[in-house]
Amino acid sequence: MKARLTAFLLFFSLLIPAELPAFLRQNVQSEFIYNYLMARISINYDRAEEALLFYEKASRLNRDSWSVREDLLEIYYLTGNTGKALDIASQMYGMRPNDTDLLRRYADILYREGNKERSVQVYERLLRLIPDDIETRLNLASIYRERGQYEKAVSLYMEALRRNRDSAYARLALADVYLELEEYSTAVDIYLDSIKYGTDKREIYNHIARIYNSIGRRRRAVRYLKRILKDNPNDLRTLYLLTEVYQQKEEFEKAKQVLRDIKKRGIDDFSPLLNIGVIYTEMDEIDEAMKTFKKVTENYPTEYAGWFFLGITYEIKEMWEESGEAFREALQIRETDEAYFHLGVSHDKLEEEEESYEMFKKAIELNPEHARARNYLGYRWAERGINLDEAKEHILKALEKEPQNAAFIDSLGWVYYQQGRYEEALEKLKEAASKMDDPVIFDHVGDAYYKLNDKENALKYYEKALEMDPEKEEIKEKIKKLEN
Repeated sequence: MKARLTAFLLFFSLLIPAELPAFLRQNVQSEFIYNYLMARISINYDRAEEALLFYEKASRLNRDSWSVREDLLEIYYLTGNTGKALDIASQMYGMRPNDTDLLRRYADILYREGNKERSVQVYERLLRLIPDDIETRLNLASIYRERGQYEKAVSLYMEALRRNRDSAYARLALADVYLELEEYSTAVDIYLDSIKYGTDKREIYNHIARIYNSIGRRRRAVRYLKRILKDNPNDLRTLYLLTEVYQQKEEFEKAKQVLRDIKKRGIDDFSPLLNIGVIYTEMDEIDEAMKTFKKVTENYPTEYAGWFFLGITYEIKEMWEESGEAFREALQIRETDEAYFHLGVSHDKLEEEEESYEMFKKAIELNPEHARARNYLGYRWAERGINLDEAKEHILKALEKEPQNAAFIDSLGWVYYQQGRYEEALEKLKEAASKMDDPVIFDHVGDAYYKLNDKENALKYYEKALEMDPEKEEIKEKIKKLEN
């Protein structure tokens, strides 16, 4: 019957693109058959929503039809309506608890709906019914692994390998578990063993190199990367990873040499030159970094990164006009919160207050989580004694991201100070001073003590500030006033 119905459906799906003719509909034995056929035809023409309406009507007309339930389950699942799919799967499970195809789909939907405990129970039932099903064993192991039940996950992966030694997925997943357990030697051994079963050697060596690099065993990382390069000397990903490892080892000359070698290969890519500039920056050779980034902008004028990093080197050198120009060029290519933030700093240092505020606001608009932009804007308003409530909100948002940041805590204290809330100001400013030795923070603490008429402590903090910044005339005046 089912084969004849399938042939019948195929015939009409080829002939009828949208609607059954009236004369044919009149000859269909029941409305149920009509809706079922129309649903299948709609599916054939990728009209899922239309099919769903026909299936639902067919289901109401014949609630015992297993075929309709199967198709409804599938269409709900494929269209992302997992809640309804789960309802149907649950009903079908009650009807046929040993249907393995249904159990697979039911467990998968349960997992997607977040009911992992129940999905584990269904997968375990499925394994009891078909113990040789590797896919089910691997799915169950993945859930155990995700839940941190590593012993159970390892047991399932090992059993999967016992039943099918060629399972690359099981072997790599097992290695990943040991990696998460920080049993690095075991993980590496399993990764290496996977090569014998067809896993790409280059991918494995690359992965092992990353592991060794992440745990600080960088000589071993270099060794594996060089093994890759011996057979694949032009593998860019490996070459760049090798430079990264050398940088972390602070072997900057070796890193630069690898990058120069990449450049010599005639690859039209700005990355080697850009990375050389970054390495010069890490070596604190800012002039060389600047020259390198200038070359990037000359050779690749439409690359955002060249202009951005050039702006950073100008910023380090306190060349504010030049840094502003570089960040503006970067923003012409791509608008980013970081470029707007640094352009705001450039405007601020040039005492272009309104322009700096505008740039900080744009950075925050692009990235509401940009803590430094929020703090910088809030602190500058606090210094001027304007927009204090809004300044406080910006700084509090910054502190949500970095609650231990001493500069942000100082900014909040300074807002309180400007609001005349001197006790609260002193509490925050002293907290900031306990986290960081900074002349500005010490000066602020001194000001708060002075406002509270504690001249002894005010003098102590002013002297600390002056010790760190001996050229600060304003602090000298404060000390002189207190000593007279």
